[in-house]
Amino acid sequence: MTTTPLPEDAKGRFEAKVRECFGFLEDVGRMRFGGVREVGGKDPRDRSLVARFSRDDLRADIGWNGFERSLAVLLLFRRDDLAQYERHVYLEPFIEFLTGGETAALVPYVRVGMSVGQLRSVMEERVRLLETGRDAILEALGERMASFMEQVESASSDTIREYHRWMNSGGRHGVRGP
Repeated sequence: MTTTPLPEDAKGRFEAKVRECFGFLEDVGRMRFGGVREVGGKDPRDRSLVARFSRDDLRADIGWNGFERSLAVLLLFRRDDLAQYERHVYLEPFIEFLTGGETAALVPYVRVGMSVGQLRSVMEERVRLLETGRDAILEALGERMASFMEQVESASSDTIREYHRWMNSGGRHGVRGP
């Protein structure tokens, strides 16, 4: 097994596309771009690229792992009234929760209580979806985040706690959002 890093230009290409698709976070969202870093273990399959935008009360990490066919936006709400585990929210299921299931995730995600068959189906769908290209999904995620930014920013701590209860009950297979 080799332990070669990601291709030299992968980080630069990812950064350029993220800045193109999520650049509104710097203007409208008043966030600072913190660059892209490579994270993970020595095995190349564990390596991911993560781009960070942040401000004092909110952080957005856009992460990509080609081997796992994983592309997600993780939000960190920096609020004293939220417990550490409550502060982290994945954008897509959060939007699904906020819209009561009206807006389904672009990239399928794993939920609590999924069977092995359901997990396999999620991974197969990710492969099919990402065969169209990571950049197209980044564009769609950026557009989705821009259109829901006001709802995300104004979400109360109680709403965030309810989202976590919803996710822990199986997400869309459990109770519906507000």
